[in-house]
Amino acid sequence: NDTPVLDSEGNQRKLYKHTASQNMYFGNVEDDEPAVIKQIKIIPRPTGNYITGLYAPAGEVIKLKISAKDLNSVGSFYVYVGATLANGQANNIWMARDFNRMPVIANKMPVNSAVCSFDENSQTYTCFFGSYLGGPIYIGSPNTKNQFAVEISGAVEYPYFIYGLTTEEEYNRLLQSSAPYFDMEIYDNAVRFSGPRTYSDNYSYAELCDSAELWDKISRVSKQVPTSS
Repeated sequence: NDTPVLDSEGNQRKLYKHTASQNMYFGNVEDDEPAVIKQIKIIPRPTGNYITGLYAPAGEVIKLKISAKDLNSVGSFYVYVGATLANGQANNIWMARDFNRMPVIANKMPVNSAVCSFDENSQTYTCFFGSYLGGPIYIGSPNTKNQFAVEISGAVEYPYFIYGLTTEEEYNRLLQSSAPYFDMEIYDNAVRFSGPRTYSDNYSYAELCDSAELWDKISRVSKQVPTSS
């Protein structure tokens, strides 16, 4: 859609790289880091949003495509950019903690037929999103539990580890990225550990496997505890 988006004062809105994005996660995406085109299939689980393994550089426009069949099937969902918890809440900075950055660094943007442009020939919807501050990209869970797929282009890869899915070969390849973020997740239970990769880079693939196995056991046992406990 080439129609300019205007703000409340009638000025055209533009996406830019905010100065506060510098060293947001103790690092920056290098200028020559290659952007990728990635097909992502979402297999629903009981709770939690979904890791894409993609990072939106600050100020860069990211494109998302989805087939009309899939979007009509799920109706609507959200895209998150920035430090976001598995439950979709922004990983805010609490007042009691001393962090030298903005308190909220996550954006939540809808994907539906009203905000996307439709291509009759390809029967696909396309929308664009981005962030002044940049960050990891997550796909929100729609109200339905139907499977769907999206294609995201213009973002870069970052190191992530999904227990039982990410192979050692793939993880070592992702470590070549300059993106400064990291996610580790136990997929079935939507248990996620996130943060600057300056901490995760100290751990080997085998150590990540051991840690994820431990938290897989912890999360399964904790589900047996009554909610009133």
